[in-house]
Amino acid sequence: MSVGSLYIHQVGLACPVGLTAAAACAAMRAGIDRRRELPYVDNDGEPIVGSALSQISFESSALDRCAHLLALALLDLARGQSDGVLEGLPLVVAVPPSLEARWGAAALMERALQLTESALRPRSVHPVVGGAAAGLQCFAEARLLLAAGHPGCVVCAVDSLVNAGRLLELSQGRRLLSSQNSDGVTPGEAAASVLLSLQTRGAKAVVAGLGFGLETATLYVDEPLRGDGIVRATRAALSQAGRTLYDTDFRVSDAAGEGYFFKEQVLLMSRLLRKVKRHYPVWLCAETLGLVGTAAGLCGLVRAVVGFEKGTTPGPRAVVFAGDPQGARAAILLDAVEG
Repeated sequence: MSVGSLYIHQVGLACPVGLTAAAACAAMRAGIDRRRELPYVDNDGEPIVGSALSQISFESSALDRCAHLLALALLDLARGQSDGVLEGLPLVVAVPPSLEARWGAAALMERALQLTESALRPRSVHPVVGGAAAGLQCFAEARLLLAAGHPGCVVCAVDSLVNAGRLLELSQGRRLLSSQNSDGVTPGEAAASVLLSLQTRGAKAVVAGLGFGLETATLYVDEPLRGDGIVRATRAALSQAGRTLYDTDFRVSDAAGEGYFFKEQVLLMSRLLRKVKRHYPVWLCAETLGLVGTAAGLCGLVRAVVGFEKGTTPGPRAVVFAGDPQGARAAILLDAVEG
């Protein structure tokens, strides 16, 4: 499917290092983090270190934590927009499978919109359930809504791994960073949002290509990793944009500490980069945010857009990657808008 011209006009972000996209991205550039001991211990009795939003009580449920984060990200998105500009727009939201299974996306959105105190009243809500790739998969749904005649669309993603259920999942999967496991992750939480339209005027960035893939050699199977899923997703995005990987200036990855996902990046470069790039940096939001699950892909995209706006990127073309432990892969080519 051709992506066409999807223009990004505004972004929002809420996480432990900042309650707005501008503040959070400035903190990420400075290497600031909010890691601390959580009121949980691992199977060895050691305190679990994570990155949590201090304004939310640890007694809050996962639903309440995610709703609070999402409300902050949506309010940040609305900030600076003229009154009523977001009224009546469809909203596409990426939600983690665990939250969807227990409470449902409808309950999440109802609670989040209550917390915005009616500052936002979407025309309709379209959930996309999945991991980090889901935030980028939302763009495919958004394009269909825009093609149907909607003047704009809001895409958002949220997740919190700072709760007993998600921490238990990470622990059972041997994915928690600890003194006994150096190849693990720091749990975190975040929400991100993006305002899209088909109009160039006022845009901050444009989606030049969008691709998806499925990796069969996941974290949970004994199969050699070749990077087929991320290669397929990236090739599709590059084909839509009519360019090669060499034409991009930097990468944004959701890799959060595990060697598996860094190996995947190496495999991708070896298979798709046909000429040597002496300077090809990779931005990692997880360096300060930790693992933010379903929100990871969209957080990376927001960071790139803010970088374009502030003039802090290595160039005007980025490729944003996101992948789930279960195998879903997504890639977006993102260009700065001149002027």
